[in-house]
Amino acid sequence: MVDHVDFDVRRGEIVCIAGIDGNGQTELVYALTGLVEPEEGTVTLNGQDITHAPIRRRNAGGLGHIPEDRHRHGLVLDYNLAYNLVLQSYFEPEFCSRGFLKYDAIYEYADKLIGKFDIRSGQGRAPSRAACPAATSRRPSSRGRSTGTRRCSSPCSPPAGWT
Repeated sequence: MVDHVDFDVRRGEIVCIAGIDGNGQTELVYALTGLVEPEEGTVTLNGQDITHAPIRRRNAGGLGHIPEDRHRHGLVLDYNLAYNLVLQSYFEPEFCSRGFLKYDAIYEYADKLIGKFDIRSGQGRAPSRAACPAATSRRPSSRGRSTGTRRCSSPCSPPAGWT
């Protein structure tokens, strides 16, 4: 049970919530991030009440969360690094067009983040494209020449686990 918690976080600040197991920090984080709805009180972000807002809206507003068990709650272990890096933004126009994921954009974004933040994984610097072999094939245009657009036949509603 969490009771009477109040704090302000300014732009650029990172808040770590720690404590002895069972003292309510997990419940507090779940209420802040929208994983559970608080029984009472409010959660505000940028001056707006987000107590009942969906997780996507909280993320879009700038709320971030690094889960205490990232393998259980932070990653889709069956996905490669590139797919995991866009879990919260795959639906944005940068990564999705006309109902199809832009695989080249996803991998370019992953490469940029890997270089910028020195992200390391067992997959190395170049994420595997094995999850969608069609992503590396070119789609012919109506005139029979390649448009250079690479697509997979999966629509922008992501594979299971991407929501």
